[in-house]
Amino acid sequence: MDRLRFAAGDRVRCKVSAARWNRGTVIQLNYREDHWPAGRVAPYQIKLDNGTEIYAPADVDDLIRADDGTEDFDPAVEIHVCQSGPCRQAGSEAVLLEIEELADSVGGVVVQPTGCLGNCSQAPNALVVTDAAENLFAKLCDLSSSAAVVERASGRAPSLDDAAMVARLERARRLRVRMQAREESKWNLALAGMAEDVVRASSAEDRVELLRDQADLLAAAGFGDQ
Repeated sequence: MDRLRFAAGDRVRCKVSAARWNRGTVIQLNYREDHWPAGRVAPYQIKLDNGTEIYAPADVDDLIRADDGTEDFDPAVEIHVCQSGPCRQAGSEAVLLEIEELADSVGGVVVQPTGCLGNCSQAPNALVVTDAAENLFAKLCDLSSSAAVVERASGRAPSLDDAAMVARLERARRLRVRMQAREESKWNLALAGMAEDVVRASSAEDRVELLRDQADLLAAAGFGDQ
């Protein structure tokens, strides 16, 4: 058996989710659980600083590292944005984009896509995860809803004063919903707000692109010759 890098009592940081590293102390080497098959051993059992006991399945830097106290690997909070079918149909790709940009503006938050959160009837959804609790946010149907998630997660309200950013994110949301609706042949939904987007286009180039998209949608819906 290879020699282990850490001894009982050593301070370490353990990867406990896709983006989170928690500090703790090694409390046992060559750890086993009773239900494991014969011969299976985890190199370390660790007691995290929050009191939870976990094990590291392998002695590799990707899972467990020495805690030298010089760098904080623990994000304040994580936001998981559902990307499963019903949420994608409701525009969750745009929600992810919104929350990523808004979270980046306040800092201290890790944002990542996730699978189904079990609340499909109120899509799109996001989950705010901290060491203390998990909070589900449903029906994230506009930019202000995404901003509220980021504010709850970070404790700081992201600014929505940048008119250009707001317009870009709102347009991205409409585009994602429109693309999904087109894939499902939901033409009324795909065309909803299209005329208004053409009128509000910020440049001639954007207007031409929107008009082309509108013509393509009308043709796909069977109205191309009208």
